[in-house]
Amino acid sequence: MTEAKQGIVKLTDFAGKYKYILLVIAAGFLLLTFPGGEKSGKEEKRSESFNLQAFEKQVEKTLSECEGVGRCKVMLSVSSGPESVFAKEARESRREDERARESDIDTKPSIISGGSGGEMPVLIKEMYPEFQGAVVICDGAASAALRGKVVEAVSVLTGLRSDRISVIKMKE
Repeated sequence: MTEAKQGIVKLTDFAGKYKYILLVIAAGFLLLTFPGGEKSGKEEKRSESFNLQAFEKQVEKTLSECEGVGRCKVMLSVSSGPESVFAKEARESRREDERARESDIDTKPSIISGGSGGEMPVLIKEMYPEFQGAVVICDGAASAALRGKVVEAVSVLTGLRSDRISVIKMKE
């Protein structure tokens, strides 16, 4: 046998003997090179943030499933949008002279590693929008009892007072 054939035989014997270990190493290498399941910080933020239209559709769906409501449309107005509060690092520096004392406070956002070499700010809390009013248009609004139940349901879902919710009969 030639030297090249002997090398190939040794390599195939080695691969046959340690094939499972080599397979695990190759799979690990592929997973490290292609992090397909991770999202960047901005993408995660978008998916978790409040979407007014989606919330309106969810309220519509919930109300239309109630007995007597029928078809339903909901419109919500907001006085302030969603807001995210991020952690900040504060660094205070003081200088004292014979004449005066000075102090400066320098703030910057706290940053953590987001994986895959990315960084993102530390989110303390996310505040949802403050609702200003609601209009509900539905088939069953002719009934005063049903209007009261719809007002109560929208009030519970949005935190609005009943005088800020209007329930109107939908046209035929």
